[in-house]
Amino acid sequence: MYRVSMNHEIETEKLKEKAMSDELRESYMTLDRESNYKLGVGVRTDETKSPLFFIEVVVSFGDVGDELDIEKQKRRLALLERLKGSDYHLTSEKDNSVVCEKNIEEEKVEHEYKELKKILEQLLYG
Repeated sequence: MYRVSMNHEIETEKLKEKAMSDELRESYMTLDRESNYKLGVGVRTDETKSPLFFIEVVVSFGDVGDELDIEKQKRRLALLERLKGSDYHLTSEKDNSVVCEKNIEEEKVEHEYKELKKILEQLLYG
């Protein structure tokens, strides 16, 4: 298991600037990466350049062929249930991961990140 905390300051202004100049009108910053998940924040802009911030957790359910650890899977499922109950949109991916995304207001980005870190630590490692 690896655990890397990026400890980046979330610079929402820079994210907005990058999104406005990006061809796809989106920018993203990875905040934490661990063996069980990746956590990041991003922003999308539309034709009017209005920024829409989102926070994203990609939860890994293991690589194909890995021995299945039922207890770890139960913790991951509990995390998904908690996120779904907190208005995150969940999407399954081909690589045995689930993308959990929630739109948030710019001024709530830092708070949501801190709360999400607590939930991740509690449910995955607690």
